[in-house]
Amino acid sequence: MDPLDRLALNESLRAYGVSAAVPQESYFVSPHPIDELLAAARPQLAKPLVVLAADVGAPEHFFLDGLDFLPVVFSARYVGLTYRLSSLLLGDLFSMPDLLARMSQSMALEAMAEFFLLAQKDEFACYAFCRGRFLASGGGRQTFMIGDLRSLLGVGTDLWEIERQDVSESYTVDMFLGFAHELGHAIDRSRARPAAGPPWCMDDLITNAVAYFAAQAPGLIGQSYREDGPADVLSIKRLRTEIAADVTGCRLLAQAMRGMHAHNQTPEPAEPDLAKLVAAISLHFIMLEFVNTCWRWAQLATMTPDAGAQ
Repeated sequence: MDPLDRLALNESLRAYGVSAAVPQESYFVSPHPIDELLAAARPQLAKPLVVLAADVGAPEHFFLDGLDFLPVVFSARYVGLTYRLSSLLLGDLFSMPDLLARMSQSMALEAMAEFFLLAQKDEFACYAFCRGRFLASGGGRQTFMIGDLRSLLGVGTDLWEIERQDVSESYTVDMFLGFAHELGHAIDRSRARPAAGPPWCMDDLITNAVAYFAAQAPGLIGQSYREDGPADVLSIKRLRTEIAADVTGCRLLAQAMRGMHAHNQTPEPAEPDLAKLVAAISLHFIMLEFVNTCWRWAQLATMTPDAGAQ
């Protein structure tokens, strides 16, 4: 990578609040399951893939376009956030509805704090984080708390709790689904060969579905029906792009899963179970909707009165 490419890359990383990122070879101890995922992705790319890892900045994986190579950033903070949500959803708190409600509110406030910080709304971020931790501790009555203590607003995260697990379908999804989605964007932008499988047939389905909802609620979704909708509105073009990245990312996971299971330190690693993989992916999409809802609430909370009226 020449100095100009490095400068452009660093400027792009700073836009995401990432002050430092390292090559994934320096972040993950090889051999590592991520090697299988990257081995499945690289033959499909027409440009060199550069994978960086960061444990600071916003909790999101992302792909950077416009360079002579394809940088994809693995965010440990995203994995930490979604893993804590997964632990909450799959835990035994459903027998304690009051505690479950309080912990859910706590997680929502902490997720909102992340987005407030990204929007440079420090006072909102501090309040949301402190309020979330206050709820997690039972309003000061106890010290019960879920989550990594290093999760404090951009400080970092610790993947040890996830990494010490055997490779399974849930591990694969918790650790790599969001990252595989960004690899999907990279592949769809710079594909070395035609996509495998049946011809792409989602266009008509997406167009008809959005047209139906636009007719039902024109004031809510009518603007997003335009192909050239604004960047903050989910246009049909963007919807196609995101679905294509989801499909490509899930295919990558399915291709890499057998090799990932071979990393288990057992004489006969368990065979991958596609049904379990689909179930884990479905749960992850539920968590993503939770995180996206927190993002929308954070946006609403930082709007000026004029912006809110609009």
